[in-house]
Amino acid sequence: MAGPGCGWHGSIRQGIALCVVGIGLWQRLPMAGAADAAPPLPRYRFEVGQELTYKGENETRYKDNGALKSFGDHDEWTVWVVRKNENGTCRLVIHSSEALWVGTKKLQDPQVHLSYCDVSADGQTTSNPSLGLHFDPGSLFPPLPPDRQSLAGGWQHLRPSDKAVSRYRLISQPVAPSGVWTFGETYESRPGDIFASNKKSTVTFDAARGLMTKVEYQESATDGSSTSTETRELVSAERRDAAWITQLRNETDRYFQVLAAYEQKQKEEAEAAIRQSRLMYEGQTLLTKARAAVHLPIVTEQLDRRLTLLDGLPAVAGDPNATVKIPTKELVAAINNHDLEWMTGIAGLMPQRIGGATLLVMRSCGPEVSDPLIAALDDPERFIAAHVILGRKNLKETKLDFNMYDQLVATFPQNKITFDAAQRTALKKLWIGRLKPKAAPASREPKGKLP
Repeated sequence: MAGPGCGWHGSIRQGIALCVVGIGLWQRLPMAGAADAAPPLPRYRFEVGQELTYKGENETRYKDNGALKSFGDHDEWTVWVVRKNENGTCRLVIHSSEALWVGTKKLQDPQVHLSYCDVSADGQTTSNPSLGLHFDPGSLFPPLPPDRQSLAGGWQHLRPSDKAVSRYRLISQPVAPSGVWTFGETYESRPGDIFASNKKSTVTFDAARGLMTKVEYQESATDGSSTSTETRELVSAERRDAAWITQLRNETDRYFQVLAAYEQKQKEEAEAAIRQSRLMYEGQTLLTKARAAVHLPIVTEQLDRRLTLLDGLPAVAGDPNATVKIPTKELVAAINNHDLEWMTGIAGLMPQRIGGATLLVMRSCGPEVSDPLIAALDDPERFIAAHVILGRKNLKETKLDFNMYDQLVATFPQNKITFDAAQRTALKKLWIGRLKPKAAPASREPKGKLP
């Protein structure tokens, strides 16, 4: 008869004992590659030819005289990966569409915009003129942690659209390398922001696809007056053929180059206007000195007439030492309501673009320009521009609503933003009250010195 430990029973017991000892030793030994047990850092995996479609829904709810109202927008972004750059980033071309609504009605036809950005694997981007205020790449491709230290302690992103800071933190990470990551995002308001609110979002990132697949955003005004929710989600990832992508890359490259050149021309035009103003100042100085030296009415009346036409104001708002003279009457006479393009959204009704003489008055004239602007409020073709300029120069903050900009009320017939000229009288009364006592008329004597 076999003794203890013999036979198949003994072999099993010996095997179990050896296994237990082996497990104990394995647990005490350092694991080979233990540092590699954590999944690799999340990274974007863009491929030339990709066509990504994201859709978003936004809704803001607020109370108006006790009644609950809402507005929002339907958004769609189509993103094409058109090339890999030498520095390792990928060139993305983005077509965005935003359709606004109020209550149950569509507010206007979708606003579309074409832009581009170069995105690195960890989501870093640089600003470029095509983005403007229309698109922040971080809304679809939020920055990822650059290293493991950031993954543990958090990282941040300066949004080019409004210069506010987004701060990110890890919520959860996958066990497998191809799993799903979740990040939390909070928005840091800038000093001086008109509307104080709490903003946060949750970002879902699919490591297997190398893409952000969903963002859920929440915002609430600190005074409880409104709440907003938004969802952005990847709905499709397709592939375009190489020939089409090549054509898109070549044609959009040309478009963005032309766009940059055009905007440079606009900048040069504004600078030329300032240079012209300096020349006008020099001319006014010559006339003023001559006026002081002559006395015969036949001569003085000619000089007085020319000085009246050239009557100007300091160039820099609020600067007592402003050096550039602006032909104020001519500039204010040239402003036009069509110098402004309007949009409305979560923040409220506001000018989307400002150009022409309206922009020049904003940049080149001081608050003393208020008198001619108040007079311009009587003009149906200029009252909107005058109201906006007065606000920019005299108010620290502007009250906005989805259909109102500082008591200028918009209507939306046929999905277009329009303003009833009958508001002119009320707006003029508003500004006369705000600016009492009225600004003193500008002196004919040149103010300041040339730089």
